[in-house]
Amino acid sequence: MKQYYFDIIKACSTFVALDAADIASLASLAVETSLASGEALMYKGDTSRDLYIVISGQLVATTGTRVCSSDSIGQILPGEVVGEMSLLTGEPRSLSVLAVQPSVLLKISYDNFTRYCRDKPGVALKLLETVASRTQGVIRHFDKSYAPKFIALVATSLEVALDPLIARLQMVLNDQCGVVALEPHSFDGMEAEHVHNVLFKHKHNADIIIYPVTQFDDPDKRRCLLQQAEKIVICANGSQTFDRAIADVIMLQQLQSNASKYKKNPCELVFLYPQGMVKPCDVDTWLDTGYFSRHHYICLNSESDIRRLARFLTGNAIGLVLGGGGVMRGWAHLGVLKYMLEHNIQVDAIGGTSIGGIVAACYLLSSSYEEMVALYRRVSIALLETTGLRGLVFPVISLYSGKAATVTGQQIFGSEKIEHLRKPFFCVSCNLTQKREEIHMRGLLWECLRATASIPGIIPPVVLHQHLHVDGGVMNNLPVNVMSNLLESTGTVLAVSLSNYLPKEETYCFPPIISFWESMLIKMGVIRHYRIPEFFSTFLEALLMGSHRQIMQNMHDADILLVPDLEGYSTLSRKGSSEELIERGYQCAQKFLNHFQVPLS
Repeated sequence: MKQYYFDIIKACSTFVALDAADIASLASLAVETSLASGEALMYKGDTSRDLYIVISGQLVATTGTRVCSSDSIGQILPGEVVGEMSLLTGEPRSLSVLAVQPSVLLKISYDNFTRYCRDKPGVALKLLETVASRTQGVIRHFDKSYAPKFIALVATSLEVALDPLIARLQMVLNDQCGVVALEPHSFDGMEAEHVHNVLFKHKHNADIIIYPVTQFDDPDKRRCLLQQAEKIVICANGSQTFDRAIADVIMLQQLQSNASKYKKNPCELVFLYPQGMVKPCDVDTWLDTGYFSRHHYICLNSESDIRRLARFLTGNAIGLVLGGGGVMRGWAHLGVLKYMLEHNIQVDAIGGTSIGGIVAACYLLSSSYEEMVALYRRVSIALLETTGLRGLVFPVISLYSGKAATVTGQQIFGSEKIEHLRKPFFCVSCNLTQKREEIHMRGLLWECLRATASIPGIIPPVVLHQHLHVDGGVMNNLPVNVMSNLLESTGTVLAVSLSNYLPKEETYCFPPIISFWESMLIKMGVIRHYRIPEFFSTFLEALLMGSHRQIMQNMHDADILLVPDLEGYSTLSRKGSSEELIERGYQCAQKFLNHFQVPLS
């Protein structure tokens, strides 16, 4: 038996009551098995009853099956057990489990584990507790009203002072709920077994308990503090370089707890800045660890930043989704944002598809409404120029070269990365190579925006990681579900659709064969008795039909849906009044957001 197998099993809460000899005996029953990234450990409906202990890597549990993918329920990390439900009940697997990175597990067969538990009934009892905990976690996943009660703040180094952050959060949260903020010395001189009692003493007197986890706590106490947390927030100095050793120590503490086990909000990363946000330092390296569900940039002297973090931590964040629909109609998005800015309706996260993703990026890169309008005007001019006569090329891969949109995007967005934006952002493209929707939450901003707006056949696809990417509207033109996942099924999702997607009343009349000369006469207006659709409109509507059901579901799932009146403007409109379209978006927002109250505002 390898020593580190022994250490992981010992740290696993399910087997914490076992002595060294019992752990060694259990490990002797196990067989090592490995999974490649993307490989399935089990599928929903499988009849196997074996138990697994994760040694290394990371897995995810989903409600999908062998033939149908679905959203994830929770991540499974080293030190956790997998398969305990079927082992105890004999029922088929209730969830699918897949590796999201290369993973190593210990497999204990049903027969071997049953014989082992005859002598150790306490182990079976601990498994029942694990089943109950995970069942509660799944219920919370679908319960939008759920908010974590115990929030642990963990400092990545001695330079990170948690006291100011805890004080600011307590002040903000006390406006709308009861908060107990425990100081580091609250657990001084206390044995680990008494930490649980201190935390639960406040459970019935407060809605939220916030407490720090410091490097000065002994390992058993840290493990207990993290084990009780329903939300773990790793706090790093935004200007501090990444220290892998520190990160690994912190995360090992987390992995040794039950805090991430099938719960909604396992771990978030917060970069703290004392005065104002500067260029993020080593953010990519932190995110590459794969430990974090979200990350935030928080200035300690900014009340809006503190309130935004408080909304995320309590499940009250506001996400804005901007749908695709054409360059001219995109001005309506700016009208909605204008109303929200004027009425202090905060946007905590923003994303979209095609022109919606582009407007969302302009919003995040602007310090004022006027700057956002100027930025979008530059982008819109370039996009319209892209599909002008001067952009036509021999159609090897598309009708237009895409030069104007690409060059302008590079000039405006430069080397800006999505993960460095001040608020969470995403845009959606269609990965033609992998035949799936691609959600861009990291990477060069201009490349991802160019991908989300690359109309197939019209503008060249974008090659990202050697895969072809085209306009995300092909699969998900109003990605409410993506925002819901980003907010972890809590908070409020506002969605702006540039089309109502209702059946049209138009009727058409033309023969199944139209010759070249007939088409010329139709274009010249000589032949008038045919009623024919516009070529590009038919082409784009046919592309979007594949995502129609997803769009309708997303429109239904949005907490507040805004559909501006864009009569007279189509997806391909090139002329019109930007001021008029802004006003239409503004009027729509005024109608639907007039009584909207921002939590913790």
